[in-house]
Amino acid sequence: MRHTFIFSDFHLAPEAPGPGVWMRFRQRRYFPDEAFAGLVERLLSQVGDAPLEVVFNGDTFELDGADGWSGPPDERPENVGRPPAEARALDRILRDHHVFTAALCRLARRAERVVFVSGNHDQGLCWPVVQRVLEE
Repeated sequence: MRHTFIFSDFHLAPEAPGPGVWMRFRQRRYFPDEAFAGLVERLLSQVGDAPLEVVFNGDTFELDGADGWSGPPDERPENVGRPPAEARALDRILRDHHVFTAALCRLARRAERVVFVSGNHDQGLCWPVVQRVLEE
């Protein structure tokens, strides 16, 4: 039996520089990383060797300014949405969410196919330079 895992709307963003109330999801204590890693382990143990496809159905990453608004001047709003800024944002997100990234890699190694659908918060996934960061 073929299995398809579908995930959506993680909104992973770079870690916030401080403990403010605004954008609480950017604080490490609210990251979904550990829960996602546990879910991945549980799901993989249940499907065994059956064929597997994984779909991330939009808004996996918070690329629409999460890095640019608080970053250095060359990454501020006027550059948000441009390929280099989006690639830098994704790289930072993947580094800040190392537990999530490790679980994602485990899924990718096991799956026959992994699909990322871009949502309104991670439209930058359409750029080849951003796709390369994700593939690496």
